Amino acid sequence: MRQPLATHPDIADLGEAARSFALVQSAYKYMNDVALTETEVINRTAIRIANGRVASALPAEVRQIALTVVVDEAYHALVARDFIAAVHRSTGIEPLPLPSETELSLAIEQVHGELDPALHDDFDVVAICIAENTLTKEIVELSRDSELATPFLEALQDHLADEAMHAAFFQRVLATHWQALTDERRAALAAVLPSFVTHYLNVEIQRGFDASILRALGLDETKVQSVVDDLHGGFRLTPRHPMLASILAMFERVGVFALGPARDAFRASGLLS
Repeated sequence: MRQPLATHPDIADLGEAARSFALVQSAYKYMNDVALTETEVINRTAIRIANGRVASALPAEVRQIALTVVVDEAYHALVARDFIAAVHRSTGIEPLPLPSETELSLAIEQVHGELDPALHDDFDVVAICIAENTLTKEIVELSRDSELATPFLEALQDHLADEAMHAAFFQRVLATHWQALTDERRAALAAVLPSFVTHYLNVEIQRGFDASILRALGLDETKVQSVVDDLHGGFRLTPRHPMLASILAMFERVGVFALGPARDAFRASGLLS
């Protein structure tokens, strides 16, 4: 179950229609997150890679593959938005106001405020390489969940196939990019990576959206906050978090921890044991 809100006792007490409403709204949000991430985050930087507008001298072959990523991601966004429209038509359930940002986009914005603007492009390359190697595992695991509705799985099939390739591609990009950076640039980026990961993996947007679902179901504000705290109140990012563990393992594989002070930065932040 990717939306524990649907199994919370207070939702169960409202009946099956309330559970279905919560699940449909969560599917809307998931697909909206896909569309925003692919178009406004991944493709923005993938296009810069393709056009040779980042500091590292990526080979022509890599820049060409980046163009295929742009095409793939735009298609994923199209399918995601089509899915929202189709489910709306089929169920009659009006989407609640959907977030206009994602944890990833806000985390990048936060780090841009901490970094010299001259380092933004370098950082953005690292950020999308991280994103393409954490979301992929989550999406693949979704395909193994037999309880998921078939239309949802069907809408993700092309995404699953493409993202597995994108993960390998962006690992290659990160390895090449990180090695090409000067020691000074690596040190500056290493210093902000724990902050980026902490903001990227937080649950604040999800808390807010879950609260909006609960309000739409008629729960009073005291009960809304109680349920949200039940679901998210104990969240704390630690090295045991599966997505953080995936990021750290990738850093080990591609050489980020071997070159520069990134390992020390994560240890100092408590995100690496």
